[in-house]
Order: sequence, then structure tokens, then C-alpha cells
Amino acid sequence: MQNSWDPVVSMQSIVSTSEMPHKDLYIMYMFSLNNEITGFFWNVWCSNPVLRDWLKEHADASELDKLKWMYYVINKSPWSCLDENAAFLTTADSAIKLLPEATRRVTGWKGLEYRAAFPMVKPPGANFYPPDMDKMEFESWKGSLTEDQQKDATSFFNVIKRHSEFGLESPLSNDTVDIANHMVGSAHDLYFVPFSQEYNPFLKRAAELLHKAGDMISSPSLKRLLHSKASAFLSNDYYESDIAWMELVCTSYIVLLRNSVHYNACGSNTKFTDSL
Repeated sequence: MQNSWDPVVSMQSIVSTSEMPHKDLYIMYMFSLNNEITGFFWNVWCSNPVLRDWLKEHADASELDKLKWMYYVINKSPWSCLDENAAFLTTADSAIKLLPEATRRVTGWKGLEYRAAFPMVKPPGANFYPPDMDKMEFESWKGSLTEDQQKDATSFFNVIKRHSEFGLESPLSNDTVDIANHMVGSAHDLYFVPFSQEYNPFLKRAAELLHKAGDMISSPSLKRLLHSKASAFLSNDYYESDIAWMELVCTSYIVLLRNSVHYNACGSNTKFTDSL
């Protein structure tokens, strides 16, 4: 499967050797960081970042381990996007995961360790919904909400989580979701968290880069798009940035923007979508 991909020059290499103006290089490099800074690894599957770190740590163990890591970097998950999302790893490659807070503290014991086996079939809900949630449970919970809360529950920019797992799987936001929101529909096990809170560390960094890039841009429409998208990352309101995208006047950066936002199923488009 590795041979199905052709090598390309990395953006880091372009930045270090190109004679392009510094601001253009910065903007290009900012777009090249898109997947990393916007939390793509977290979007795909709940234990995906742990698997990434595990494969990277063991990449030098053998030539096969190195190939596994290289192909994982391409797909950013254990599923091959060129092979209809077929798994290219086995459960033997699953990462060992540590949950130090899962039980009461015991002197000399680090915590609960388990093998975070990944499903052979790529989760259709990605990491935007609990993996064991079905449509019936979701509809039952949604029916218990107010009209405004139902809009939040079905929003493109919220993550659905479980009360019973509160605090276990949120190292990004540390589950600092508003308590009132956490209690929404508390008779049910589900609740929603805005992207701006769930992916806060990544989105704050992305917003900083977008604002800085926007300040460097001379095109008014592109400047508006970058600034409004940065604001949306922090406010979770994407209306103005969507309008700015539709009203964007074609510029030399349009290809970079389209690749950054509308990449295919093995790229950044999956950050904001699922297969449900």
C-alpha cells in the first residue's frame, strides 16, 4: 500500500529553501499545519492519538514497524483511505493505554493499563459521537431537549459525549464544559460539547496563526475569511466565516485554502464530518 503513494517535497523543505517572500512562506506553512493544529487525530477515533504516539515510539524496532508508522502518517489513522478504509494494522499493533485516575490511588502503582484495540471497521460516527451510541438512543435523548438544545445536539460543530464517561476521555479540554450544558438532558446519558471547548488547545493555536496570516494578506476578502475563521474557532459560530468563504475573491492562495478545508476522505475534510 505504501507504493500507492508518490513522494513529494514537504512544506518544511519549501520554507527552508524557497526565495518566495517571507509572508507568503509563512501563510503556506500555516496551511500545511492545518491537520495537526486543528486536532484531526482526535476527530477520527477516540484512541487515535494514543495509537499515533505508540507507533511513533516503536517505529525503529524493525523495518515493518517503520513501514507501519509511515503508512499511518499518510492516513492519520489505522484505516487506509485508498482501500475503502480497510484496516492495515492488526489488534496486535494496538497501543497500551494508561488511565492513572481510573481507580483510587495505590502507592507504587501507576494506574490501570489496557490495550486500546481499534475496530477493524472505521467508526461511522468518527469521534463526534460515543462509539456505542445508536440512532435510537440519540433520537430518544434529542426528543427530551428543548428546540434550541435540539439545534445544538444536531449542530455540525458540537461533539456528543456521555455523562458516564465524563472526565475519562477529554485530555484536550479537561472536560471544562459549562456545568449547565453538562446537565442538559441529564435523565439521559448523552450531552454535547462545542468544538471550541473540546478542541480548545488546538483551535486557540490555529486561531493565532490565522489571525497572523490575515494581518499579512493584502486581499480584503481573504483577510476577512482568515480573521472570521479564527474568530469562529474560538466562538463556535461559523456563520460569518462561511459567508466570507462564499464571497472570497480568487487569489493565489485559493488552492491552498481549498486543499486545507475541502480535502478528501483521508484528509482534513474528515475533521468536521462523519459517515452517519
